[in-house]
Amino acid sequence: MKAITVASYGGPEVLQYSEVETPAAAPGSSLIKVEAAGVNYADLMMCRGDYPGGPEPGFIPGLEVAGTVVEGSRKGERVMAFSWGGGYAEYAVAADHLIFPLPAEFTTAQGAGFLLTYMTAYFALWMADLKPDERLLIQAAAGGVGTAAIQLGREMGAEIFAVIGSPEKEERLKQMGAEHVLVEKNYNVGAMLREQTGGEGVDIILESLSGASLERDLELLRPLGRMIVYGSLSGTPGSIDPGLLIGNNISVHGLYLGGMLADADRARMALDELREYIRRRKLQPVIEREYPLADAAAAHKHIQARQNFGKLVLVP
Repeated sequence: MKAITVASYGGPEVLQYSEVETPAAAPGSSLIKVEAAGVNYADLMMCRGDYPGGPEPGFIPGLEVAGTVVEGSRKGERVMAFSWGGGYAEYAVAADHLIFPLPAEFTTAQGAGFLLTYMTAYFALWMADLKPDERLLIQAAAGGVGTAAIQLGREMGAEIFAVIGSPEKEERLKQMGAEHVLVEKNYNVGAMLREQTGGEGVDIILESLSGASLERDLELLRPLGRMIVYGSLSGTPGSIDPGLLIGNNISVHGLYLGGMLADADRARMALDELREYIRRRKLQPVIEREYPLADAAAAHKHIQARQNFGKLVLVP
């Protein structure tokens, strides 16, 4: 089969379109004929060797796929699945408890771009215990998780503040339901936010940047506010002042989706709630562009330049 392989760590240039053996499904897993594979920033980190606990060189990237089961107990089913590696290929293996029916409302590309971003956004808001009318600040709001969080936050009744790096995406985010869009490239986000909230700040922050923004964003939380850290796009760890947490009774939570999905019942709970939103047509995965599998490097370059709005997918 054709697949994208990574023989050494590096940037998009290390992605090679190769001929490899088709994997076999072990007991408790299934083989999926991939019709679309989601592209995520975590894939870029793994290719660079920056992802904690990531694979050694000689791997096939790709954390999520959509297609048809061709080997396993669910043979013939149209599905979306967490492949947790190996998704950038014509065939991929996924554990049976991480394979879910492809919603009839979705295209295959939307199925491939749904699981990682919407499950991350869902669990972030679940951990934050978001209440109606609370203020929700979303960093990197134009990305996959960001656009998912805007849609979910909107349906949960939050007042949404979306932070982006350039003004070109502002109108699209407002159309999705973000009442306030803060363009970080041109203005001081903290000053804008305080002005728009009468100096009060927000209740919840979804933090994907880390680095210097960690401590800065903590100062934007109201008393009893919650920050959910699910990424480190800045590439630096950042620091947190315990006095700031104690003085304002605020909390910081870390979110690793793989750990949340290790509990099959918890994963089903999340999917059941998300399916209800899908059935009511309240969630619409934003797929900016579909790339041929052979052009995976171009997709990585697009994300690396922070140009994407929503998700990119690869099509074998």
